[in-house]
Amino acid sequence: MEIYITKYALTKGIIKADCDITSSFSAIYKPEGSDYETFISRAHWCINRQEAVREANLMRDRKIESLEKQINNIRKITF
Repeated sequence: MEIYITKYALTKGIIKADCDITSSFSAIYKPEGSDYETFISRAHWCINRQEAVREANLMRDRKIESLEKQINNIRKITF
């Protein structure tokens, strides 16, 4: 089955992979360039590209929000 991995969306992008679904909560796939299969939980992959893009956008928005909070905290520091 083909899945779209979002776990690394903010660093490597959305990864399209062929996998074996072990249950509704996990899958096993072989990363490109690796000789070994990797287990990935359901929270980190999607069945279709639209769902994966939506999840990646949410991840990006949460990361931006987190970084903005960090910037504001740094601006509050006085020396």
